[in-house]
Amino acid sequence: MSSQLPLPGYGPLGDAIADLITQYGYDSVRRTVAMFGPARSVPSAPARATDPETSHLAGPRSLDVSRFSARSRQAKLLAVFAGDPMTDQQAAVRVVGAYANPSAFDGCRRRCSDLRAAGYLADTGLRRKNVGSDDESIVWRITHAGAVALANLERFGWSR
Repeated sequence: MSSQLPLPGYGPLGDAIADLITQYGYDSVRRTVAMFGPARSVPSAPARATDPETSHLAGPRSLDVSRFSARSRQAKLLAVFAGDPMTDQQAAVRVVGAYANPSAFDGCRRRCSDLRAAGYLADTGLRRKNVGSDDESIVWRITHAGAVALANLERFGWSR
């Protein structure tokens, strides 16, 4: 089999990879290998041009939203999503409580957005109404990368 797709210079490893490509196809092998690769750096989004001046002056922008400590709000949210798929609002209620001030909820929603940008959360395809709203909300689940980040938080204290 490996003679069909030679990978010169890689010896037995090249033969094994060529066999996998022949058996499963290049795209499938590439996607599987990419799942176990290092996480990419995901910078936080800058303020939009239409945002007020205070948004532009607000705290420093993180150079990499996929890296955070075990004590951060992102870590707490990731642990909540690891339990059950849920909406951003449901996760925020579990992290800050049902009677938290609105800015705490907004902060949680921004951190959920960071978790999605980092590839730690994915859309389940389900929709659910939040308490007090007639609008449908996306139900999110933790991804494989999110589970790895959560394991890193427990083991090392940092997501990556």
